[in-house]
Amino acid sequence: MSKKSILIIFLLLGLYSPTSCAQLTRSQYKSITEGKDASVGVAVVCGKMKSAFRNDIHYPLMSVVKFPVAVCALKKMECEGDSVDRMVTLSPNQLHDGTYCPLRSEHPDGWAMVSIRQILDYALRLSDNNACDWLIDYCGGIERVDTFVRSLGIKGFKLTQTEAQMHEDIFRCYLNSAHPMDVANLFEKVFSGGVISKDHLSLIEQSMTKTATGNNKLKAGFPRTLAFVHKTGHSDRYIKPTDSGASAFGRMVGDCDAGFLILPDGRKCFVVVLIKDSALSDGGNEQIFQSIARGISQNLKLNE
Repeated sequence: MSKKSILIIFLLLGLYSPTSCAQLTRSQYKSITEGKDASVGVAVVCGKMKSAFRNDIHYPLMSVVKFPVAVCALKKMECEGDSVDRMVTLSPNQLHDGTYCPLRSEHPDGWAMVSIRQILDYALRLSDNNACDWLIDYCGGIERVDTFVRSLGIKGFKLTQTEAQMHEDIFRCYLNSAHPMDVANLFEKVFSGGVISKDHLSLIEQSMTKTATGNNKLKAGFPRTLAFVHKTGHSDRYIKPTDSGASAFGRMVGDCDAGFLILPDGRKCFVVVLIKDSALSDGGNEQIFQSIARGISQNLKLNE
């Protein structure tokens, strides 16, 4: 019997799936990360296929945390009958300067009247830190977000810090953390449906499809013809006293990209890459993201 005939039989029996080839091989992972002064964790979930590398480490989540914050806020809205189109007024005390905040830039007097829908979009699409903290307050605090994630069966998250708290002390960025597979499992759980309404899930997907940050990370390594729905994040840099002079770039707490690739047949392939303590340049980190995305694309035999 020919290989083609065997493949046809497997397809008919449902025993073969292109997504079974999605995982990054250990040799690919080693070739991408070997010799790099950074810890790199990877998780890939495509259907029943799950694979991970360096998944035993807790990695800083940075702005990837804005995804569970948004989901938690929307879940609360559904439980309380609130509307994403309700208008709210943000005061100068809520629109702090000195942090990344496109919303503040558009309202230099510090006052803004916007809908909750807009706040969600600023947080997810533009990674606005003040918008995220408004959503955290709406949820009842970051501890409520942590509890919500755990209620979904995702146990490996540790969420204790707001954006403002991390801005006050860069080392607090380590305190919002997870294993790569925890993040992939959360994305899969939410986007499989049932956690929030279809309309709210669509709202999140639309914003994250148009993510304006981190376009040189995973997205740059995937085929341009396929949509990549994701949330990115990165920290400022520091140099530990013991590392003085070790890196011309300083050391970055975390650099992240997490989301899912929509395959040609409509299925979702969830990909998470978390980088910790990188002494590489921003471009060096981006090369790692892109190489991982190209490796997955190659294994899936995706074409431009």
